[in-house]
Amino acid sequence: MLLFDMHRALALATLVAVFSAAALAQAPGVLRIKVTLTNAAGATVPVPRHALLISDNPSTSSPRRVVTKDDGMAEIRLPPGNFTVESDEPLSFEGRGYQWTQTLDVRSGRDTVLELTARNAEVGAAPAPPAPKAIDLSLPPRWQDNLVTIWTPQSRESGVVINAAGLVVTNARGIGSATAPGEAAVEVAVQVTPAIKVAARILAIDAKRDVAVLWIDPATAAAVRPIPPDCADARKDLEFARIAPAGDVCEVITAAEKAKATAPPVAARLPVEPQREISADVLEAEVKRRAGNLKPYPMASADFDVAFLTPVIVKATKAEEFSELSRYFAEAPPVLVIRVTPKMAESFWTKVARGAAYTQGAVLPAFKHFKPGFLRMRVLCGDTAVMPIHPFVIDQRVSETEGTHEGLYVFDPEALAHCASVKLVMFSEKGPEKPDSLTVDPKVIERIAQDFAIMSPAK
Repeated sequence: MLLFDMHRALALATLVAVFSAAALAQAPGVLRIKVTLTNAAGATVPVPRHALLISDNPSTSSPRRVVTKDDGMAEIRLPPGNFTVESDEPLSFEGRGYQWTQTLDVRSGRDTVLELTARNAEVGAAPAPPAPKAIDLSLPPRWQDNLVTIWTPQSRESGVVINAAGLVVTNARGIGSATAPGEAAVEVAVQVTPAIKVAARILAIDAKRDVAVLWIDPATAAAVRPIPPDCADARKDLEFARIAPAGDVCEVITAAEKAKATAPPVAARLPVEPQREISADVLEAEVKRRAGNLKPYPMASADFDVAFLTPVIVKATKAEEFSELSRYFAEAPPVLVIRVTPKMAESFWTKVARGAAYTQGAVLPAFKHFKPGFLRMRVLCGDTAVMPIHPFVIDQRVSETEGTHEGLYVFDPEALAHCASVKLVMFSEKGPEKPDSLTVDPKVIERIAQDFAIMSPAK
């Protein structure tokens, strides 16, 4: 009996030690970076807006990027471990170039301070001025009405139609990895007017020049005046943008023209934001009236937490909640947003270990992680699929060590207002063929309709 009690005590101690160690290991530390240099007068001055890359050793993910503030300081929370901090690009200061590469340890739950000065910098000749960006869509006033809007699951960008064939030029960074050149998908769409949006085909992407060329239905492109580049004389800069020599952009356009032998893009219209509006004053008044009662309308399925956001709720939500799409949602567009976030769950073996500890009198906290990330969603009005205005999928960080993909699907509220039933069919990244379904409570639909009652009549 004594031997059994000793084994039980040892097992309990081991479990507690394991969980305690796990909890300690997960506690992040704070890395505080200060960048300063000494000027010709001998004064120490902070270095603002200097970009630094932070990589773990050995590398397990792409580097994190931080930028110093006006006081030369940058701060980031990191998991315990060994890290390398290095300049993203050399810094030019009083005719010389400075860059840093430093390796250090970050300890759990502690602050680590790194001072970057001329003493620990690599000092050389001042770097050459950066080359101009390939395309800058800050158009002169006379061209502002010729911009089109380009939508991807992660972003909203601007572009210009360059010819009657329907070629559209934009920044490559705005397209990202939405789809591969030559493919046609609703994932990339071009909105030429507030009422007209169509799918686009990517013909060419040049990341180095930051130029992408899309192709849309020529008849749709006719809704805006084209802004042709002067490719006949590559020595000239493009008149419609302050950009690199026209030859750089024209080379990408030439490559796009060769790819245009594929099937043309479809002309079918895609959903757009409602033509109805919500007065800014009315929206502000509604936010104040409902102060303290502005949480999204929640529901849940087996694998996902679902929230319904109306403009008044979006207006009261912190911008960072919408990640890189914060600029779009800051305008509180007159749309319904269905947010789908993977649930937090505990692994089977962690549950077993906690259960074993509990039988020995120890109550240990749950160690939960996100279920597989959101992939896509279908919304059914009765038996009819409802196409979203924007099927956004964003990378949402919840800590320095963990993040997930969540959906922000945007709909015209009228598309769901009169449905006999509304059903969400959601798919995860791990099980793209195994849907997780949820029937929306009719009371939620009623509350959504009440929120949109403040909208103006359709134009």
